[in-house]
Parts: sequence; structure tokens; C-alpha cells
Amino acid sequence: MRQTIISIFLMLVGAATLFANTGKAEVVSFTGKAEYQTAQGWEPLAVGTVLDQGTVISTGFKSSVVLAIGESRYTVAALSRITIDKLTENDSNYDTEMSLSTGKLKMDVKSRPGKSTAFTVRSPTATASVRGTSGILDVTGNLQSLTGTWSMAANTPNSKPILVSGTQSAKITEPQKIETPQQTAQSNATIAVSTTTSLAASEGVAVAGVVATTPAPVVPPVATPAATPALPTTGSIEVTIQLPK
Repeated sequence: MRQTIISIFLMLVGAATLFANTGKAEVVSFTGKAEYQTAQGWEPLAVGTVLDQGTVISTGFKSSVVLAIGESRYTVAALSRITIDKLTENDSNYDTEMSLSTGKLKMDVKSRPGKSTAFTVRSPTATASVRGTSGILDVTGNLQSLTGTWSMAANTPNSKPILVSGTQSAKITEPQKIETPQQTAQSNATIAVSTTTSLAASEGVAVAGVVATTPAPVVPPVATPAATPALPTTGSIEVTIQLPK
């Protein structure tokens, strides 16, 4: 009986492996210099290039590349490097994982009818995952949601994931602490008010009830001419008179 159960289990594992195929990522557009790493070294990317799981992609200055995986689109920004860690596909879903080493990655994750999409991206400081939405993550752990809802957590053992929805943003602060969308919005507002007030003060205008006065003009000091040395008030004169003989 035990041998029968083990045999059935192995058959199920084999069937799951059979139907979970390695997916493909295809380059649909690029600008500037974009490369991917192969066994022979770095090769230039071109429209139509098909990339496998484990591929490393790098972009140069003023460059970008757009990858298509099913209905989803992933834009690797300039001066960025990503690794396609997982790329699987079966009859019911796509499962994709990427690592962002440097730069920024924009993600537009979509599902096609009858087929779901699971996506996870990791930076050195944060991990974000989603099922059908869009957003932007940079290497420092700043996440900007564009649509849908993201689950985000810091890359620490005790970090609890938070939800980032709609057009909210969240970020990782030092040391490895996640800042909620509400905290991020508040800190951004504080920075904006501080910047606006400083600018208003320098230009002598009033902003949001803060009256900024124009500073008094600075008059350069007038140089004092060097003092004329005083003439002596006392002295003596020697006169010699020669009489004729």
C-alpha cells in the first residue's frame, strides 16, 4: 500500500513538471544600448530576441528595453540591470520573478482570459509582488504603484508586508524599515512645503499663509580713505646771513 502511494505521488510530481514549462521573455522594443549575458559574454539585444530563465539584462546611458511575457510588459530603465530568476508557464498561469540589481524597473502586469499572472520583483532592500497591476520599483526600494494593489516588504526576517494601492507609494528607509504609503505621503508633503516656503522667502512672496518678507538690501561698506599724516606744529629754521667785507 505504501509503495502504491509513493508511486502515485511521483506520478503527480512528474505530471506537474511536465505541464509547468519554462516560459519565454521577448524583446518588443529598445533604445540606445541594451545587452544580455550569454555563455559567450555580453550580446546586444534586438527586437524579437527571446530570453530564457536566468538571463541577465543590462542597459546603458539613455537606454531602455521593453520585455513581453504573455500580456505583461516590463520596461528596464537606463543604467539598470535585472535578472530573470523565474519564468514558468502552464495552462492556467504565468509565474515570473526578477531581481533588480541597479537602476529602475517599470512593470505592467496583466493577465489574459483564462490565464492568471503572478509576478515578484526583488531589489537589494525590498520585495514587491502582485497579480495583475502596474508600478515602478527602483533599486533603493522606492515603489510607486500606478494601478491595482501591490504587496511590499523589506528584505529582513521580521518585515511584515504592506499593501500599496492605486497611485500610492512606499519606500524602504534606514535601517531596512518599510515606510507606509501614509508616511511616505506625509514626508513628501513636508518636503514640498519646506521647499516652497524656502523658495518663497528668497523671492519675497507669501505662500499658504506664510508671509515671506524681502530681505533688506545689503549696502557694501564704504572704504575709509587712508589718513593723511599730520604736519608738525613745531620746528626750527636755521638761517645764515653773510655780510659783505
